[in-house]
Amino acid sequence: MTHMDFSEFFIRATGSPPYPWQSRIATASTWPDLLRIPTGAGKTGVILAWLWRRLHGGDEMEQRTGRRLVYVLPQRSLVAQTAETARAWLAALGLEGDVGLSVLMGGSIDHAWDLEPDKSWIIVGTQDQILSRALNRGYGGVSRFRWPLQFALLHNDVQWVVDEVQLFGDGLATTAQLQAFRERFGTHGPAHTLWMSATASPEWLQTVDLREAGRELEVWELDDADREALRARLVARKPLERCPVILDDEASKKPEAYAKKLAEWLLGRRPADGLTLVILNRVDRAQVVYQALKRAAPEEDVRLAHGQFRARDRAWLAEQARSLGDTRAILVATQVVEAGMDLDATALVTELAPWSSLIQRFGRLNRTGTREAARAFWIDIARDSKVAYEPYHPADLDRARAQLERLEDVGPSRLPGEIDPLTYQRVLRRRDLLQLFDTTPDLGGNDIDVSPFIREIEDRTVSVYWGEWTGDAPPDALRAVADEDVCRVPMSRLQEYLKKKRKVRGAEQTRVAYIWNSLIGRFEEVKEQRVFPGRLYLLRAEDGGYSPDLGFDPDLWSTVPNPVEARGPGEVDAEDGEEDNGPSPGRPVTLEEHTLDVMREAEALRPLAGSDEIAEVLREAAFWHDSGKRHPLFQAKLRLAALGEEAYREKYGSQGPGQSPVYPPDEIPMLAKSGGRAGLRSYPQVCLREDRQSSAEAAAGQEGDHGGVWGGAEGQGEDRAAANAGNKAQAGQIRSIRGFRHELASGLAYLEQVPPEEANHLRTRLVAYLIAAHHGKIRGQIRASARERAPEDGRLFARGVWEGDQLPAYAVSSEGSWPEALLSLSVMRMGRDEAGRESWVHGVQRLLEAYGPFRLAWYEALLRVADSRASRREGGVEA
Repeated sequence: MTHMDFSEFFIRATGSPPYPWQSRIATASTWPDLLRIPTGAGKTGVILAWLWRRLHGGDEMEQRTGRRLVYVLPQRSLVAQTAETARAWLAALGLEGDVGLSVLMGGSIDHAWDLEPDKSWIIVGTQDQILSRALNRGYGGVSRFRWPLQFALLHNDVQWVVDEVQLFGDGLATTAQLQAFRERFGTHGPAHTLWMSATASPEWLQTVDLREAGRELEVWELDDADREALRARLVARKPLERCPVILDDEASKKPEAYAKKLAEWLLGRRPADGLTLVILNRVDRAQVVYQALKRAAPEEDVRLAHGQFRARDRAWLAEQARSLGDTRAILVATQVVEAGMDLDATALVTELAPWSSLIQRFGRLNRTGTREAARAFWIDIARDSKVAYEPYHPADLDRARAQLERLEDVGPSRLPGEIDPLTYQRVLRRRDLLQLFDTTPDLGGNDIDVSPFIREIEDRTVSVYWGEWTGDAPPDALRAVADEDVCRVPMSRLQEYLKKKRKVRGAEQTRVAYIWNSLIGRFEEVKEQRVFPGRLYLLRAEDGGYSPDLGFDPDLWSTVPNPVEARGPGEVDAEDGEEDNGPSPGRPVTLEEHTLDVMREAEALRPLAGSDEIAEVLREAAFWHDSGKRHPLFQAKLRLAALGEEAYREKYGSQGPGQSPVYPPDEIPMLAKSGGRAGLRSYPQVCLREDRQSSAEAAAGQEGDHGGVWGGAEGQGEDRAAANAGNKAQAGQIRSIRGFRHELASGLAYLEQVPPEEANHLRTRLVAYLIAAHHGKIRGQIRASARERAPEDGRLFARGVWEGDQLPAYAVSSEGSWPEALLSLSVMRMGRDEAGRESWVHGVQRLLEAYGPFRLAWYEALLRVADSRASRREGGVEA
């Protein structure tokens, strides 16, 4: 790649030269902690500064700059705008194939980034989506089994950028605490956070653990050269007046009268040209004011923007934001336009809000400094109000009112520098983070609630989308939803929607929400009492609750247009179900072939291991990772998926007709992947029998039946005899293949072959953990699933594996072999077993103490990536 200096690089991407501060941050040896610059000063340009450091800054700077840029924003509209800007820059630079770009918003299931730990990647997302993943509890429909993978990639080899921090609430404390924990526990590669805002104080970031780290936060602001370059924006005139309309409790309870009065005043005072921007503090009030303006001036161009629209219905705002300032229009909006939105209004009308919010709102007025008719108006809120203050605190509004009453102009150079103090309701602590490392749900199937660490109580939201189907239960295919169809709403508003009922032709119509449960593989009904923050809920289109003009409104009952259509899960979802074992190629793959493929992929990731010691651990884990697939239940599962149940019964036999248990295959070579010809549509039970055919009989009876892998292989007689021996150890058991987790059997098989004196060594426990965790389903605990049938003799069991299960010996080419194994689940229990082996839980705790949660997750992710890449290559997909 030809070297470019930063100025040339920036001009090629944007068509304009960089501001001085942008050049400084691109070429600085290290980045500051807080970047405090006014609105309109080009904060998004840090994306190009990061990219230049990765590509043209030289080896030393590249190593100090995280491979992934994690750009966190408080609102969906800002995410969409920032992502489009980054996408345009990559295209202008010709880097679309070299640098990845992923968007994480409610409903988005973009997984491309989490399988590319060795590629530079820009990840842009909302605080809900990114912070939930950073806490190992991904919101918005991401499978729980991908949580550890995304957790790892968000904390290692990263540069975080937290933009518009004044809007983050308690989520800001979480970003600071996570940075402190990354410094405390250690990470693979650099991990730094840059916080950005026009109205932030370094005191906001001095959370308990960052403060205990003992380092002073570095703050950058504009220098003289910056102020000269931005002079037109900084000295822009923005005269301020008080609006005669006042918001009080009566107006808050009956917003129609308030809306009518405000509309009449506004239509009499708006400028002759340009955009009039009206910012209100609540969505329901914005909806009513919008309707009042439409009624009062039907010929005017009146628009509505707030956070409770589907992305498809609000896309126009990001697309037209820059040009809207030259349009004679009225835009009624909420806090959604406060930050990052490149609006340039001629008139601004805003309800009283906290001072930091008002500064952001004033930044949307005469942004370029060229609008001579610019005027700002503020609507006071009655001092004795009990509810009109919402969603803000009265004390914050009282301080803001005092500032406004002293001002006649709100241009950037005329604004006072005072910043409101910030207090947090809930702060993430060390014990919280370590508890969140384990993604195993509790016995009731519930997870730790991370919403207090992401948003304040009144700001907690859910994502919803509308589908159309017949019958009661939604089809499974409706779990796949595009981000454009998702609407984010406050949790309380969805609960209000679910409570509402109406009479239709004498019958009562009620509403129900649905949520996908990945543990049981189907949608579940949800009533208002069971709505939780951050979840993705499916609603029935015919139950209403939304219009493209107004957005989400519980009072609407007309059918929602453009509902989601049912479609099957894509390739990226292949390993996200409880029953799945990773992507299945279009052909059978032997266990030996797949093991060697994964070892090659693990070797290719060696530079990311951090040390030769860890690289060898990964290599050993790759060798053993699928050794549990030798189990006769798994081999039966693969061949059932490949042949279909009817053909399977005909080929391998069963105890009787109908739904009787089938017999396991005794065919060699053993498979790692079925090829998925028929797909597994049912889960018959398997009888592990002793009266098997001899190897010669089996070979004679099966030769040529299916060809290739299915016809047997020369020289495999000894392996077939070994497979029969393994089956005899479990003779007569009636077992279920549903829920069988081969990686648990693999981890236990590895532990069985380790000499007793090495069973508790840290390296041994690390290899065993990586093996068992490589699908994200067996991690901090080994525990039976709720639907699992217990053995009648009381032996230990978990995830389809029973105490005493036997695996046959198996040779893996020149790499070695897996000896015959008698599996023991004694590590499920607390304390030590008879052989002196410590419990699985205690072993994982020691790993966390030794490596910390971020590096341990990183090692786990590397093996998982190697396995996934091998599977994709086997299926003809370039990884």
